[in-house]
Amino acid sequence: MVASVGVFALAVCVVSALLVVAIGSLSLVSTRQRYKPSIDVFVHLAFISSVAAIVLLGYAFVSNDFSLIYVSSHSNTQLPIFFKIAAVWGGHEGSLLFWLVTLAGWTWAIARHKRSIPDDYRLVVLVIMALITAIFALFCLFVSNAFDTNAVLPLQGRDLNPMLQDIGLVLHPPLLYIGYVGFAATFAFAFAALLMPAIPNHWYQTCRNWNAVAWVFLTLGIVLGSWWAYKELGWGGWWFWDPVENSSLLPWLTATALMHSLTVSQHRRQLLGWSFGLAIITFCLSLLGTFVVRSGVLTSVHAFAVDPTKGLLLLAILAVLLLSALAALIWRSDKIVSEPITGLLSRAGIILMVCGVLAAATLVVWLGTFYPMIYQLLNLGNISVGAPYFNQMILPLSLFGLALMVVVRLKNIVSHLIKVLIVGVSLTLSVGFYLALSLDFDWLLFFTTSLAIIALVVHLMPSGGGSLAMRFAHIGAAMVVFAAVANAQLSYEQSEKMRLGSSMVFHGAEVTFVDRTLHIGPNYTSEQVHLELVKGDQAFLLVPEKRHYQVRNMLMSEPAIKSSWSGDYYVTLGEKLDNQSFAVRIQYRAFIGWIWFGALLCSIAVVFIFLPSRESKALKQVEQHVKES
Repeated sequence: MVASVGVFALAVCVVSALLVVAIGSLSLVSTRQRYKPSIDVFVHLAFISSVAAIVLLGYAFVSNDFSLIYVSSHSNTQLPIFFKIAAVWGGHEGSLLFWLVTLAGWTWAIARHKRSIPDDYRLVVLVIMALITAIFALFCLFVSNAFDTNAVLPLQGRDLNPMLQDIGLVLHPPLLYIGYVGFAATFAFAFAALLMPAIPNHWYQTCRNWNAVAWVFLTLGIVLGSWWAYKELGWGGWWFWDPVENSSLLPWLTATALMHSLTVSQHRRQLLGWSFGLAIITFCLSLLGTFVVRSGVLTSVHAFAVDPTKGLLLLAILAVLLLSALAALIWRSDKIVSEPITGLLSRAGIILMVCGVLAAATLVVWLGTFYPMIYQLLNLGNISVGAPYFNQMILPLSLFGLALMVVVRLKNIVSHLIKVLIVGVSLTLSVGFYLALSLDFDWLLFFTTSLAIIALVVHLMPSGGGSLAMRFAHIGAAMVVFAAVANAQLSYEQSEKMRLGSSMVFHGAEVTFVDRTLHIGPNYTSEQVHLELVKGDQAFLLVPEKRHYQVRNMLMSEPAIKSSWSGDYYVTLGEKLDNQSFAVRIQYRAFIGWIWFGALLCSIAVVFIFLPSRESKALKQVEQHVKES
C-alpha cells in the first residue's frame, strides 16, 4: 500500500513539473495571459506530492514496513525512532528523494515571491526550476526508487549504519541538501536573465538574496558535518580533506565568491561576468558533489556505495545543464558589459582579489579531489592526494584572504596615526596571547594571530564603514583561520597501553584507569573505560567506549571529549590487547571549538546582512501606497 501510493506521488510530481515546463514555455511564446495563473497551481502540486512521498517513506520506517527494500536495508525493529526518521535520508534512494523535495520546495518558494520578482522573469525562472525538478523526479521514479519492494518479505531489517546513528545525521544532511539545492535557484536566476530579451538589472539583487540563504544552510551543514565527524569517527580532527567533504566545500567557495561579486555587480555594475559565471558554476559543483557521493567512484566514509551507472546519469545531467548555461552565457556575452575597475585597492578591485583567492582555492581543492580519479581512469595507476597537499596550498590563500579583510578596512580609515596604533595594539595583544598560554614561539602562529587580531580590531571600529553584520561575518571568518592554524600548531597526542589501576603522564596531566564497565544500549552493547585526568587543581572523568552493534556485527569506538575555551581533551579506545588492557589514545585539540563558533558567527551575521532593515521596509510601504493611490 505504502509503495503504491509513494510511486503515485512521485508520478504526480513528475507530471506536475512537466506541466509547469510546458505551460510556462507556451506562455512565453504566446501573448495571452490565461496560462500564467495555472503555473503556480502545478508548482504547488509538485511540492505537495514530493512532500507526500517522503512522508510516506518516513511512515514506512516508523511502522517497520520491511516490504520496501530501502527500509529493510537501513532500519531495524530495535533502532530508536529518532534514528528511524533520520534513516529516511540516510541512504542513496532516500537522500535523492529528500533532494527532490528540497528542489520542489525552492521552486515553490520562488513561485510565492510574486511581488519581489517581475512576472516575466519569474516565469522563466520557474520553467528552469521545474525542468530540473522533473529530471530529478524521473530519476527518483525510474532509477533510484525508494519505494521498490522486496520479492520476499524479510522479518527483520539490516539496521542503519552505526556510524550514522548520531544526532549529527538528523540535522547535517537536511541542512546540506537545502544549501546544495538552493544553488539551483541562483543557477535559474542567472540562466533566466541570460534568456530574457534584455538582461534585467534586478537579477543581481534577487540572486544575491537567494544565494545568501542557500549559503547559510550549506555553511551550517558543513559545520555540523565537521562536528559530527569529530565526535563520531574517533580520529580527533575537524577536517580530513575527504572527497565528500571537499565536494561540499567546492560550491561553498564559489558561492562565497558569488556573494561578494554580486555586491559590486548590483551597486556598481562591475564584475558582471564573474557573477554570471559563479552562479552557473556553483550549482554545477553541487551536482558534482551529488555525483561523488552516489557514484562510488571515490572512497569515503560519507559516500553511498551504489551502482556507478546511476552516478554517470547524474554526471550526464550535470553536463547538459552546464553546457546549456555556458552556451547562453557565451551567446549573450556582448550584452554583459561591466564598468571598469578604477584601481586594485578600490572596493571592486579588492573584491576581485577576494574572488580570485576563492577561485584559486576551488581549483586547488578540485584538483586534489579529482586528479586521482582522472589518473586512474586513464589507466596510469593509482595515486592518492592527502592532507599535506591541501594544507600547504590552502594556508597561504587563507592568510592572503585574511590580509585582504584587513586592507579593505584600513584603507577606509583616514588617520595614519590610528592605523599605526591599530597595528601596534594588535601586535601587543599577540605577544600577550603567547605569554598567557606560555607558548613556544612559532612564526606562523604569531603571524596568523597578529593578522587575526588586527582584523578583529579594525572590524570593531565603526569608522571603517560597512554594516555591523558584515563586520561580524568577517570577524567569524578571521576566527576560523586563526583557530585552524592554532589547532594545527598547538595540538598534541599520546598513545599508551593501559589496564585497571595504571597511570600515564600526558603533557603535565596525570591520567589514571579507574574503572571498566559494561553497558547495554537499545541496539548495541558497549564496554566503557573510566579515565580520571588530573592537571593542577582540575580533575574530571573521561569515559570512552567500544560499542558492538549486533545486527550489523560492527565494532565502533565512541570517543570521550572534555571541552574548554582553549581546546578539548579527546580520548579514544583502540584494540583490546588482552582481557584487562586497552590501547588508549589521548589527544589535546587546541582551539577546535573556535572553528565552529567562528563559522556559526559568520552564518548568523550573513542572515542579518540580508534581513530587510526597518528603513527599507518603510520605504517599500510608501512606494506601494503611492502606486495604489
